[in-house]
Amino acid sequence: MLAQTNREGARERFQLACDNDALPFRADSRINSAIRAEPERVGSKGLILFDSSAALAAGSETGICGEETFYEHVHFAFDKRYRLRRA
Repeated sequence: MLAQTNREGARERFQLACDNDALPFRADSRINSAIRAEPERVGSKGLILFDSSAALAAGSETGICGEETFYEHVHFAFDKRYRLRRA
């Protein structure tokens, strides 16, 4: 799908793969939903959500975090760590 420039379809399939991973090294949709709901739950008590996934995807050519983002599939590449720190 990504090769066919269907980015939204590719993003959905990549997320499904993460959600169904037999070795869950990454946070799945359920965990990310709970994290994203927390600022609303606590209201204006000073909690600010930083969406690292969105920050990294914004700097990607495809808008999806891929091989250019990670070293050995789970660790951020050096320049991506730098981008997160700057954000």
